[in-house]
Amino acid sequence: MVVSVIPIGWARRLLTAAALVLVAAGCQASSAGGTELPNGLQVPRSGGGTPGVGDGALLEGRIVDRDGCLAVESELDGSVAIPVFDVEDPRPGRLAPGDGVAFGGGFQPPHDSFDVPSACAGEDEYFLVVME
Repeated sequence: MVVSVIPIGWARRLLTAAALVLVAAGCQASSAGGTELPNGLQVPRSGGGTPGVGDGALLEGRIVDRDGCLAVESELDGSVAIPVFDVEDPRPGRLAPGDGVAFGGGFQPPHDSFDVPSACAGEDEYFLVVME
């Protein structure tokens, strides 16, 4: 009989990796790009490398479902913007239609670093959300 022993350092790494997989299960990558949330809404993500974005604008309103895409509708004028979150940002997993939000960031045209799901595609510009 062959018995395999895993050193403690490797066991910790494996357990950490398994825990990360379980945490990530709350926000799964969508086959169409971006992330699909547990409530079924799709969210564009940014993989980094986005030029010239700071905390110069504020996107404020309520989360809405726009044809399967998570969007923010302004309570002031009813305009709708599609937020793009960094792949490391956990906030989208906690959002649901009707939630009031305020995100710092800036409007950007589509960029190569954006992973935009089909439900959110076709915008002239997106609101790139700055990490907290």
